[in-house]
Amino acid sequence: MNAKLILSAVVAGLVLLFVIQNVGAVEIRFLFWSFSASGSLLFFLIFFIGAVLGWTWHRLSTLVWKRTPNRTQ
Repeated sequence: MNAKLILSAVVAGLVLLFVIQNVGAVEIRFLFWSFSASGSLLFFLIFFIGAVLGWTWHRLSTLVWKRTPNRTQ
């Protein structure tokens, strides 16, 4: 199997385990507003946003690298 696939499956499993174990409500306060939400939902949302941003950054840097005419390899 591919090492990236195995690593992704392990990380996804650890995230899922962490989310299941942290279902309690947490209060988020920022400047003048606050709200309560499930800790696992917030963690999953932050993890998902980070994964999407990481994938986007990688994709954009790969496109820029391919368009650079005088690159050294």
